Amino acid sequence: MNARTSVLSLVSLRTTTIRDIVDRLPYARTTLYEAVEALVAEGSLVRTRIDGRAAVSFPSGYRSQKLQQLYVKALSHGIDPGFLSRESTVSVWRALNSSHTVPELENETGLSSNWGRQILGKMEDWGLVNYLKRRPIVAVLDETHPVNQALRELFEGPEPGEALLLPGSFPFTEELRTPREVERLLLDWMGGGLLIRNTDFQIMGKGGILTVLDSVPRRPTLEELFLRLLSKPEGVEDLCLRIVSSGRLDHDELLQLAVDRVMVNVVGCYLEIIRDLGVKVEEHVIEAYRERCDDRVITFLEEERDYGKNGWELPYEERWGVDLYLDLGAIRHGVSSA
Repeated sequence: MNARTSVLSLVSLRTTTIRDIVDRLPYARTTLYEAVEALVAEGSLVRTRIDGRAAVSFPSGYRSQKLQQLYVKALSHGIDPGFLSRESTVSVWRALNSSHTVPELENETGLSSNWGRQILGKMEDWGLVNYLKRRPIVAVLDETHPVNQALRELFEGPEPGEALLLPGSFPFTEELRTPREVERLLLDWMGGGLLIRNTDFQIMGKGGILTVLDSVPRRPTLEELFLRLLSKPEGVEDLCLRIVSSGRLDHDELLQLAVDRVMVNVVGCYLEIIRDLGVKVEEHVIEAYRERCDDRVITFLEEERDYGKNGWELPYEERWGVDLYLDLGAIRHGVSSA
């Protein structure tokens, strides 16, 4: 392990004074001072102070925090984090997502066969890679290894989430994100208004748009998103209308999901209502829902029950077997805006 890696390893454990770095690491003072200066200059570390003494720490932000976590995770598994985070090692690790033989890795990474074998050997020693065969070598990543998971969090790019502008007196976007994406957004937070749905954590911003982060196990398909929004007034009155109007819905997929989730009556009823209000929905789409109707009476938008009914609901309720609590005026307004 070189001086640079040793400095990063020590600082990954906690914010450290430069005096402690010089006193505790087994390198010449000038070598350590130069390593610290170089790491600060490139942005890997930032200057701070502890009790008035000069110190360094990892910067804030997703990538820096994940690099710090990788160093701690690698050290705890007896892995040299400097070798692990080298460009050549990372290129082999990336290639192993799709390539499994040495010639494939050589072609994918541009590394020599000998160097690729050395890196694979190291990764096998560390338990990051399993050999399915040794002659010729066929290697696969151990996806369950904590260090592989840390590498994935550091080097895999962000998934695009669904950012949605919801109506209201104060503008806000709702972003459906995976837990990893929520973590990335939190660590890279730039100071705007932020709220984590289903928690009491909220950061007040200075004007502009409030971002509501909704953590979901995986990014939903458009059809899954449609069904999710159909249980919310803002979905019924605006966002679901926009999704249908976009023409991007796979209606066969949506119907199957509705069947699986016992929502056929609700979805069919909603599509007929918005069709009658002017949104383009083909008759054969609505007919497919009629053919799969459930005998049970299902309440549509329970949270609007306190507002009662206005009489227009009866024909739809009889046709679809639903107990309707929708604001037709709000939906009509949404149709004109979609």
